[in-house]
Amino acid sequence: MTGQRGAAGVDEQAYVPEGGVARFHLEGPGGRLALVDAGPTDAAKAPLVLVHGWGADTHDWDAVVARFAPERRVLAVDLRGHGGSAPNDDHRPHASAADVAFVLGERAVAGPVILVGHSLGAVVASILAVERPVPIAGLMVIDPAYGRPAGHHLRVEPWVRRLRAGDAAFGAELVAGSVDAERHPRLREYLFRRALRTPVRTIWRTLADLHLSEGALSTEPAGSRYLVERACPVLALNRDRERARWEAGVLAASANRGPVRSRSLVWPDSGHFPHLEHPDRFHTLLERWVGLLAGAPADTFGFEEDVVDPVSADGGTADA
Repeated sequence: MTGQRGAAGVDEQAYVPEGGVARFHLEGPGGRLALVDAGPTDAAKAPLVLVHGWGADTHDWDAVVARFAPERRVLAVDLRGHGGSAPNDDHRPHASAADVAFVLGERAVAGPVILVGHSLGAVVASILAVERPVPIAGLMVIDPAYGRPAGHHLRVEPWVRRLRAGDAAFGAELVAGSVDAERHPRLREYLFRRALRTPVRTIWRTLADLHLSEGALSTEPAGSRYLVERACPVLALNRDRERARWEAGVLAASANRGPVRSRSLVWPDSGHFPHLEHPDRFHTLLERWVGLLAGAPADTFGFEEDVVDPVSADGGTADA
């Protein structure tokens, strides 16, 4: 991987893949699965399990793998139809969670693990945190694709119709358009080209199965009823303050009562891909979160200025 600088000063090393991370395949119950499994397998440190978002692939995590694999095991899986994994007629988040659990079993990962999920991957990782096929030490969700208001399907349905008609460029723009074109032009171009390589059937089926299936976890109130069952510490990172406040409320009502408290953070200067837009800041955040889960003192976290509290009984917030 090189360290070229983009026109807007973005370090392309964070997101342009150049073959530096080895990938291989397993034959899963739903077809071929492409994955990364790097780092020492006998390490005492909890493995990181990384789950990418819609229209993306495991290359999102190349810089994370490079940062963490020298000292701990890092695994990542291409979701169905994304990257090198085979498409399937079932792209529901629960099916993808079953794929990740299958990989962990096949790769003899007994846990506890630390889950990190972005967007759709945050839904998948949250399912793993609820169902717990392996012990979960903690979870980090990045601008998750849940918490959408009731009626969100009315917005998504015309998108799916357009994608089903074969408008692949529209799907790629939905993915890439969540990044500011002026601040991150080359990242946005990369995301567009990568999403365009994802089969359009995968794009629309994944979107439909995420948001339009019966009881979809992406939409309220089904989402929060399920998410409160996450019985591990959760670090939630959002770009929107109101969604961060909503998440803080869910975390306050959750089943986690362990020594590490859950946190809801907001980075309003970020788009939908904070791990690619602000890689150094993100890696520091993840390192400090991993440190907390491993027993570091709470005062070493260092991101308290970004913590968002839930709305109080009188309608105020601690960070207002």
